[in-house]
Amino acid sequence: MPAQRLVAVAQACGPSIVQLATSVMSPIAELSFTAVSESGPLTDDWQALGDSAVVSVAVPTGEPLKCGRLYIFLPLGAQPTCPVRGFLNAPFHRREPTHHGGGTHWNDLLLDTAAEACARAAVPVDEGRVTMPAGALVDLMCWEHDQMRRLELAFKAQDREFDDVQFMPVLHPAGARTSYRHGYLWHGPDRARVFTPQAVAAAGVREVIAPRLHPLRAERLVALGAARVLGLLPPASVLAGWAENVASDVSEGEFDAGRWADYYHDLSVCFARNGEELKGRKIVLTVAGKRASAGDPGLFFHRSDGPSAALPALPPGLGKSISFVHTEIAWTGRRTSRRSRGRTWLEEQGLVRDYSPQALLEVLGDAMRKVREDDEALREHLLNGTCITPSACPIHAALVPHRL
Repeated sequence: MPAQRLVAVAQACGPSIVQLATSVMSPIAELSFTAVSESGPLTDDWQALGDSAVVSVAVPTGEPLKCGRLYIFLPLGAQPTCPVRGFLNAPFHRREPTHHGGGTHWNDLLLDTAAEACARAAVPVDEGRVTMPAGALVDLMCWEHDQMRRLELAFKAQDREFDDVQFMPVLHPAGARTSYRHGYLWHGPDRARVFTPQAVAAAGVREVIAPRLHPLRAERLVALGAARVLGLLPPASVLAGWAENVASDVSEGEFDAGRWADYYHDLSVCFARNGEELKGRKIVLTVAGKRASAGDPGLFFHRSDGPSAALPALPPGLGKSISFVHTEIAWTGRRTSRRSRGRTWLEEQGLVRDYSPQALLEVLGDAMRKVREDDEALREHLLNGTCITPSACPIHAALVPHRL
């Protein structure tokens, strides 16, 4: 295995860089030079490189480069494309194409050696034996898509799969990293106050990539993930699980009427038209201070006006089937339009129902189906129905046709 140096270089007139320097394996180098020499004579100086060739890769720790640059001690022109998002210096043979996709033999060996250098730098970071600035590590790993096979093979040589290498920084726990196999890059709803990446991480979710990454690096991560069919953007089902995590975390603290209203507003932005993804998730705070499952048929808003105001107290038999949203959530106030939007959205998406005689009768019907074989319970429910509205018995008699 060739020797490798990993050093951090602090530049006097600019940001620091991380530099890798790796020697080319001599036996393979000799074979590559033999192949090159078949197409024409090589000077003694070039043949001597078979024993001493070194490939160097450098990436910035701060602002990322817009594109990489190839060097043969001096920078090449603008046409050659560098596969890594940094500076790659190696003794490329100019008679061979220097574009990363067209080199053969010797130049290919140099590019493979660069990939090996990147892989060998990432593995000890993954294992926790070495630390490296997050941005620099991302630059070492985000190769041009059509050259990723080199990096994949470099990891396989170390018994690793690229998609399992943990190189992307996460919010929780501090200092940890995640991989393409498990990580998600998410910035949260626009102008969110409660349902944020930081809140998701605080709720114990470990796979949220830190949004502090430079936008250009984040864009490259997403693009590379899409090319590998391992998208970093979380699907709605994952976001729904996170929403439940955050609701659990918020409910464990002291009740904050405004925070809960802001939480539902954030959800209304994140799940503007697909609120059904949240059905069955315990995200709704009830008057009892517990969380109820969104979309539960017995989950209601309690209004002090309208038809629901005339409804009697809940019968004992229905107490376990019905719950109400916490009445002190600040749906109105200085941010009325923002906070009231969350309440409207919950009802529009069918996550919470308006309390009405018809809705209560539907819950009663479900309760009767569950006790179909219990005459006493059925009789009690039917009596409860007559208290809700005089027309209850004719409506629900069909539910128990042989037990009236």
